[in-house]
Parts: sequence; structure tokens; C-alpha cells
Amino acid sequence: FFFIANLSDISFWLAIDSPRIKLLDALHPYPILKDLILRVSESVFSLIKGPEIADLLKLDENGNIVTHLHDDSGKLSHITSALERDNKLYLGTVVNRYIGEFDLKSLKK
Repeated sequence: FFFIANLSDISFWLAIDSPRIKLLDALHPYPILKDLILRVSESVFSLIKGPEIADLLKLDENGNIVTHLHDDSGKLSHITSALERDNKLYLGTVVNRYIGEFDLKSLKK
């Protein structure tokens, strides 16, 4: 799942919700089995859901990567939206109960 936010400088922030999980990908042809496994136990899902990461790409108007932000601390994961305003990047997620804030001035030029 991803979300694209348009910026005034003709660039875009692309939020990447989570990396691919090979086990879940292998189960896609078998929806009944996949549904059964995920319903059996939340602990089973916690074993296969993948790392708690945040990945954001800033793309120019041609789709070239300008900036890649990655965090695997788990503080803010499953980013689904990004809004850049006044040298800050505000990050939305479907799993956390708060909005993340990243100071873009901290990036090395």
C-alpha cells in the first residue's frame, strides 16, 4: 500500500507501507488457507508480518529518487501518507495513534 503526496516543487513523497513478505506472497493463490492461518491466531500473524519499518521516497517529476528515508526503530511504522510543509514532513499511519513529524532540515545536503 502506498500514498503519493504532490508538492509545489514538482516532486512527490511516496510512502511505502511495508516490505514484501515471502510467506504471505506464497499464500496469495490460496485465499482460504491464507484466511484460515491469519484467523487462527494473532501470534501467527505477528511471526510473519515482517519488520516494523518506515520507508519514504521523494521522487522528482520524472520518477527519479531524490531522497530515501528509512527507519527500522519501530517508533513509526507502516507509513501510508506524507505531507511536507515548512521544512517538516508529517507522517500518517494506519497502525499508530499519532502523527509523526520529521525535521527535513536535519538531512545532509
